[in-house]
Amino acid sequence: MSECRTGVDGDAAGLATSELVTNAIRHAGTAIDLLVRVGPGLRVEVSDGRPDRPLRRPGAGGPDVSGRGLYLVAVVAARWGVAYDASTKTVWFELDRAPPGPDRVWPVRPAG
Repeated sequence: MSECRTGVDGDAAGLATSELVTNAIRHAGTAIDLLVRVGPGLRVEVSDGRPDRPLRRPGAGGPDVSGRGLYLVAVVAARWGVAYDASTKTVWFELDRAPPGPDRVWPVRPAG
């Protein structure tokens, strides 16, 4: 685990941010906005101009080389969701601070 100065898992933050930005670029076809909020943890929001609902596949398998983005976000984030307004969609996730001490064990949550 790579801890960044916010106290959250930097690897998880980078992976989840990359997945949301990639999804927005690939599927929205509009300009995107990236907002990062640092507080007691980290919140990342990616907005685009295509307000249709993002699809979360249960975990693509076999020969699929894509389709795992929101699944990965759900696995590494403490919380995630989607917010809509009249013309935009914002997909967001939050990460909590890493627990103190050398033995940082993260529970693996089942998808769903």
